[in-house]
Amino acid sequence: MGGGNLRVGFTDKPLTLRASPERVRPDPEGSPDTVALNERESMKKFVALFTLLAVLTACGGGGGGRPSTDEIADALKDKDNVAGQAFTAGGATDEMIDCIAKALHDSDLSDDALNAIVDGDEDYEGDGEDEDAIAGLSDDIAKCITG
Repeated sequence: MGGGNLRVGFTDKPLTLRASPERVRPDPEGSPDTVALNERESMKKFVALFTLLAVLTACGGGGGGRPSTDEIADALKDKDNVAGQAFTAGGATDEMIDCIAKALHDSDLSDDALNAIVDGDEDYEGDGEDEDAIAGLSDDIAKCITG
């Protein structure tokens, strides 16, 4: 019959074939990869964080004393407020925004910078002290976003 040392019905091929990695689904039901979805959501939130930091260094407000945590949170939730747009577009939850508002309120940011957030004032330019305060806030805000 055939040549070689193979008997009829036997081959030298492995009994099972492994699927190539690009063909393996992470979930037998075919649902989306939840790790990838979570990573995307986290990235959106980090983009919102850095947008807020950019807004804070470029804007400020008029006096009136230090705004309350609730006033800051309301501004960050307001789609019509320049600072709020970053968070509403980034999908931040109310709990995250409340945490960020508290971090901002308790920070060394000037009253003028916080009032700029509340007022949506895009024309105010913060000073060096506000920039330093913002740099010191990045870890606190990141904790609010990542949990």
